[in-house]
Amino acid sequence: MADEKTAYRYLEEIGLEPIEHRAIIVKYAPESDDLSSEVKNFFSTEYYVLQMCKDELVLMRVLVWAVCTLEKEIALRLPYSSVRSVEVTDIGMSYRITIGTDTGTIRLLAQIKELSELRSSGVCAGLMGVPGTWHKNNLDDTLQMLKSLQTA
Repeated sequence: MADEKTAYRYLEEIGLEPIEHRAIIVKYAPESDDLSSEVKNFFSTEYYVLQMCKDELVLMRVLVWAVCTLEKEIALRLPYSSVRSVEVTDIGMSYRITIGTDTGTIRLLAQIKELSELRSSGVCAGLMGVPGTWHKNNLDDTLQMLKSLQTA
């Protein structure tokens, strides 16, 4: 099984410089807020580790069907220089993270830390290390670092 340190190791192997304790579990947010999209998103099991690196952020897919192991390939690589705006909105049981780039918008959801041990992020983090702790412990600082990108 993978853990937070495994993500660091994978990224270092391909020449990236991950920042310690700046990784959280996210999933793509629905394109709209209608009930159909919300229900579809609720049942989605496609999760990613969002890892902040020295010059970019990356998403690595969590293979839920394989007991929450981490896929070694990078699903998304986004240089900080291409980030134009970042908005983090508390929407109740999750944070909606909206990242505006040179080429479009990326919408993600991160589960709040208070309930993360009872929800999917906690289960995945638990199966990828100590139960729920690294997502929970990293959330505030990672969201703050994401917000700071809009002024970079």
